[in-house]
Amino acid sequence: FDSSGNFYVTSFSNSVLSRFDNAGAVVNANFVTGNTQNESIVFDRAGNFFLGQASAPNKIIKYSATGTLINSWTPITGPRGTDWIDLAADQKTIFYTSEGGSIRRFDTSTGTQLPDLNNTLGGNSYALRILGDGSVLVAHTGNVLRVSSTGTVIQTYTDYGLNAVTLLFSLNLDPDGTTFWTGDAGTGRIYRINIASGALVTSFLSAPFTQLAGLSLFGEITQATAGGAADTAFQIRYASNLTSGDSVINITNTGANGASLFGPGFGGAAGNTCVNVYAFSPDEQLISCCSCLITPNGLVSLSVNSDLISNTLTGVRPNSVVIKLVNTGASDTFTGTACTNSAALPSFGPGPFPIVGGMLAYGTTIHAAPGGLAVTETPFLSATLSAQELASIKNRCANIIGNGSTFGICRSCRVGGLGATR
Repeated sequence: FDSSGNFYVTSFSNSVLSRFDNAGAVVNANFVTGNTQNESIVFDRAGNFFLGQASAPNKIIKYSATGTLINSWTPITGPRGTDWIDLAADQKTIFYTSEGGSIRRFDTSTGTQLPDLNNTLGGNSYALRILGDGSVLVAHTGNVLRVSSTGTVIQTYTDYGLNAVTLLFSLNLDPDGTTFWTGDAGTGRIYRINIASGALVTSFLSAPFTQLAGLSLFGEITQATAGGAADTAFQIRYASNLTSGDSVINITNTGANGASLFGPGFGGAAGNTCVNVYAFSPDEQLISCCSCLITPNGLVSLSVNSDLISNTLTGVRPNSVVIKLVNTGASDTFTGTACTNSAALPSFGPGPFPIVGGMLAYGTTIHAAPGGLAVTETPFLSATLSAQELASIKNRCANIIGNGSTFGICRSCRVGGLGATR
């Protein structure tokens, strides 16, 4: 499932990816074609998805939310290609199995093979999920293993009551954060297991099927998508009562896209992002846009009155605005040191400003309270960025930059945070 509840199915034998809407209707039976033996799919925070293949050419393939090819890589594999994959919180490290005894890793940002998490498991490893602490659950033939973030097997799940296990093949996390589900490809039985204790919570047969190839849990929270509003690429909030006082925005870069080992004063740039800011008046007009360069662990701020509505395209200063933030890499390698025109150029796919996670944003607004007015600071809320909305804000911001004679370009960000009284 994607963040909107649309459902995606990898058809292994037909080598296609099919898409259903959140009501179960087929949207596109051939949403992605041309790949061999699609096995697994995983989403990043920006809505892009990765496919794993169980056959040559054994690639990891990345697509945008609209099904446009972004990139592909050919990592080291075992007997069954990239087979089952999962994405780490950094949005770039793929963990995968090849139906052998290894859990392998690959860095998609650099195209580099990383050291195996573990290559001594023996037997056959199948579906896997990365937990919040960095450990990995992997379906491993007759049991499920939990491998620590350093590669040590720290737990084995083997007690499934009176049910005979033949081939545990699939594995997904429950949205409750405390249990996982796994399926037996040989018997068609599905099990729910407590992660901490290993206790069997429930099991049932997926009849009439006897060869259970995969599971999918609606609402599953993976390490790649964990955090809710936090650390996502597209965030929204509003600011109101601006004639009565100012509202402020404070934004930081979590370092999810990399950071220098020694800090910014040693070596080259790393992990830099451009936060692109769009201000809308209540009647839906884009009145200003601009961008902020943010280094890992840095903090920048904007004043709504002084920066967003002081130089509007329309010349009108509204009493309230909707503010949208889109986080992009400062270059596709996150090493850029400028965000010139980035608010007109964000993209789901390849380009100088790819959309990525790694942004945290907070803002204030003025509202009625007993005795007068009060100021409240809350996090921005994450939202789904459709391809149509992205095209709209890019086009309108490009017109502002290209034809607004400097009107509509909001003031630049400043280093540091702003308080609720400014």
